[in-house]
Parts: sequence; structure tokens; C-alpha cells
Amino acid sequence: MAQPRQAGTQGKCPLCGAKFTVPGLFGQAPAGAATPQQKTAPGGGTPGKAWESQSARELWLGLALGLGAAMLFLLLLVPFHGAYFADLFLARGWVPFALVTFMGWAGGILFLKWLRLRVERIALMVDVLPLEIGEVITPENVDAFIAHGATLPKKLAGSYMLKRVRRGLDHFKARESNPEVASMMSMQSDIDSAAIGGSYAIVRVFVWAIPILGFIGTVLGISQAIAGFSADTTGAEDMGRLMESINAVTGGLGVAFDTTLVALVMSIILSFPASAMQKAEEDLLGAVDAYCLENLLKRLSDAGGVTKVAENTRALVNALAPALAREQQNLLLELRAIQQAMAEGQARQVELVERTTSAIETQKEVITARMKGLTENLETEAANTLQQTAARVSHSFQVLSDGMKELNKVLRELDGKQVKIEKKRRWFR
Repeated sequence: MAQPRQAGTQGKCPLCGAKFTVPGLFGQAPAGAATPQQKTAPGGGTPGKAWESQSARELWLGLALGLGAAMLFLLLLVPFHGAYFADLFLARGWVPFALVTFMGWAGGILFLKWLRLRVERIALMVDVLPLEIGEVITPENVDAFIAHGATLPKKLAGSYMLKRVRRGLDHFKARESNPEVASMMSMQSDIDSAAIGGSYAIVRVFVWAIPILGFIGTVLGISQAIAGFSADTTGAEDMGRLMESINAVTGGLGVAFDTTLVALVMSIILSFPASAMQKAEEDLLGAVDAYCLENLLKRLSDAGGVTKVAENTRALVNALAPALAREQQNLLLELRAIQQAMAEGQARQVELVERTTSAIETQKEVITARMKGLTENLETEAANTLQQTAARVSHSFQVLSDGMKELNKVLRELDGKQVKIEKKRRWFR
């Protein structure tokens, strides 16, 4: 599926191999067509396409520059063959050639970055948002600012500054919202920062690989020294051959240590400009952020968009007002009916409570009267029972008293006499 930015470009069918042109979307102009808002980059195509391929061009152009610089450096050392410095690169095997190539490649990339940094700094000095067009950027004059950006020099089309401002203006034209533009600018800043960090990945690989190549040269030199010494041990009786063997060993050790020395020095030399260049690009990105914050976001005014939204909202409210009024009236009638029903139910509840209270009071009086009568009956019956019991007890004591008197009388009459008690037996047949 083709992207909108690919409109107007040439493609090739993966099935039949026929060439075709990607059509524009909804009548949009092709990418290569000249419009007020689009400009051709120095290398051809749209600025966005040039920007996307910038890192790739730096990589391969840096390789070409690095190979040229490496060959030139080695050719300049040929007349000085035999000197120590020249022999470090010309008489130490293939490792120094690889080191010089990697060093030149990384240097070529850093050189191209330095050239682009100069262009970026020039873009910072360009008046991208002139006050002559307007002190405030509104939806009415945003097209004029976009058209002014299209008149700037071609070599600045892919700079961080123009890219950021152009995308901010396009987003403001489409959305007419300051917060959305600010959010987009923040995301674009993060994207640019990540792009800067990623563009130094290959340079960091070179900084890591150069010492590793030096260690490889060290291993190769030591291996050659040991192999040369072991090959001539059979002729140890000849002093001349023994000295040649020793010279081969020392020469191999010299290769080993010299390659390590060259690699470490190259790694140190490469680290400083790479770090300085990355710091300069990050500072440049900070300056672009500050410019956009002070000169773009502060001048954006979405009052026109807000007014249109308010007018649309007002029209919508006017259109919906009659229906809303009817619905509100129906709702009020329903609420009134519900309130009346609740009032009637509450009145019935109050009446029921009053009836229940009256019935409870009546039952209370009846129960009180019955309890009072029952209490009086119990008191009367208790009094009668006590009187009867007292009379019976009094009668019993009287009978007992009379019996005691008779017993005393009989005892006096029997004073000094003997009493014989006979028991009669009865016979039964």
C-alpha cells in the first residue's frame, strides 16, 4: 500500500514488472509537482524525502570520502617508507589498512555532519516567521507564512528549523488548535532527538571496532612471532640462523604492539570529535526548540477557530432549543405528577399512623381498666381468704386449748394413782 508522500513517484509491479506512477490522493498534486507549499530539495524530490535519506547519504558518502582519504594518506606515506611512522601503516600487515579505512569512514561521516551543522546554524539566523506578515499567526494568515517558507533557499529546506516550523504551521492550518500544535511540536522534538542519537550509531561502532582490530593485529603478530621462532629451532647450531629467528620474533612482537598502539590512538582521536559533534547537534536542537517556543507557539492564535466552534455550537443550540424545551416541559410535568403522588402517599401514611395511634390509646385504656378491676378482685379475694384462714386457725387453737385443759384436769385427778391399761384380745373364727 503506497503512502501519501509517494504520490507521483515511479514504481514497479512485483508480479508483472510493469512500471507505473503512484496517483495522488483525492486530487492532490504529485510529490514532484511545484506548489507554493512544496519545494524541491537540493538532491531532487520533496524536502521530506530528502530528509529521510539524509542519514543514508551521510553513511555512503562518508564511506566514499573515507576510502579516498585513506588512500591519499597511505600514498603520502609511501615516499617515507622505512621511517618508523610510515612503517606503522605500511609494514604491519593488513590491520593498519583496515584501521585507516574505518578511521577515514568515521571521519567522512563527521565531516558531512559538520557541513550540515553549518547549514543548520544558518537556518537559525533566517527570519522564518517575519513580523511583516503578522504579529499573530491565525488561521486566516497561516497560508502566507507557509508561502514565505517556500521562498527560502533550497539548501535550508531539510533543516531542523524549517522542518519544525513547516510542520507546525501545517498542523495549525489543519487543526486550528494551539494545544494540539504544542503536543505535535513536543513529539517532533523527541523524534529529532532520537534521530540525532541514532545517526551516531555507526560512529560508535567504529570507536568500538578500531581497538578490537588492534587487538586482532596483536594476536596475529604474536602468532607470527611464535611460528617463526619454532620454524628455525632445528637450526639452532648456526648462530646466524638463530639471530634471524630472534629478529623474526622481535619483529612479530613489534607488529603486535604497534597495531595495538595505532588502534588505541585512533580510537582516542575519533572519540573526541564524535562526542563534540553530537553535543553540538543536541545544542542546536535545543536552540530550535527555544525558537519554536518563543516565536511560533506564542504567536499562534486559534481565536478564529474558537469563534467558528462557538458559532456552530450556538447554531446547534438554537436548532435543538424547541425540542429541548418540549422535553423539559414533559419532564417537569412528569416530576409534578410524581411529586403529587408522593404527597398523597405521604398523607395516607400520616392518616394510617394517626389511626394506629388512636387504636393503641383505646386499647391502652381498656387494658388499664381491666387490670384495675382484676387488681381489686385479687385484693378482695385475698382479704376474704386471710379472714377465713384466721378464723379457722383461731378455732383450731381454741379446740387445742380446751383439750389441754381437760388433760390437765385428768392429770390432777390421777395424781399418785396407778393407771393400768389392759388390752382386750379378740378371737376370730
